[in-house]
Amino acid sequence: MLLIIVGSGIVVAAYHLGRRTGMRQTIPWRPIFQLVEHRTHCLGQDHIRVQGELGPLLGVPAWAWSELFALRRPLARRSGTALRTAQ
Repeated sequence: MLLIIVGSGIVVAAYHLGRRTGMRQTIPWRPIFQLVEHRTHCLGQDHIRVQGELGPLLGVPAWAWSELFALRRPLARRSGTALRTAQ
């Protein structure tokens, strides 16, 4: 009898935790990367100001800021002739 009660409690708790997790939305990282890059490189704002303004507004966790401030190179695009010769 005790096992049935404990098992039922676990099932109910797992159900509620799963629903809460399922309703959570993920952060759209690409627009955030672009916004941070625009503010730091184009507008010349310092990292502390950008983190202070955007962090609470967008809910960005503290561990993600080092990646957000990392300088990235644009992706190399292949030309149309390179695509035709590769095929």
